[in-house]
Amino acid sequence: MVPSAFVTVPALPVTANGKLDRDALPAPDFGAATGDTAPEGPVEEALAALFAEVLALSSVGAEDNFFTLGGDSILSLQLVARARAAGLRLTPREIFEQTSVRALAALVADREPGRRRSAPPSPTPGPRPSPRSCGGSPNAPVPPTGSASRCC
Repeated sequence: MVPSAFVTVPALPVTANGKLDRDALPAPDFGAATGDTAPEGPVEEALAALFAEVLALSSVGAEDNFFTLGGDSILSLQLVARARAAGLRLTPREIFEQTSVRALAALVADREPGRRRSAPPSPTPGPRPSPRSCGGSPNAPVPPTGSASRCC
C-alpha cells in the first residue's frame, strides 16, 4: 500500500509503556492539496460539492484527484451513492478511471437521466449439457465407464 499522506512531526508520541501513541498523531491535512481551478457549470459544481462533502474538505478544485485528496474505495462508494441521489449517474469504476471533478463531469454531462447503458447479454437460460451425456441432453443415457460401445 502507498500512504495517502506524509505528516512531519518533531517526535513520535509514545504511551507510558513506550509504544507509539497512534491517537496522539496529527491527522493529515488534505485541504492543502486542493487546487485553485474553479468548477465550471452545474455538473462540475455539483460534483465538486459532493467531493468536498465526502472527503470532509471545505472546497475542491475542478482538477483535483479524488484519491490524492484522501479518497479510497469506501469513500468512492459513498460518492457514487450521493451523486445518484443528486441525479448524477456514476459508477465506482468510473471514479477509479476518471479521478478528477472535471473528467467525471464530462462523463455525466453527456448522459440523459433516463437512459441506461446496455448490459452485456445474459447467457441463455436452461440446463447445460453434461460433458458425459449423449447429444447434450441431460436425460440421455451415459455409457458405463470402459464400455466399448458409443451412445452417439
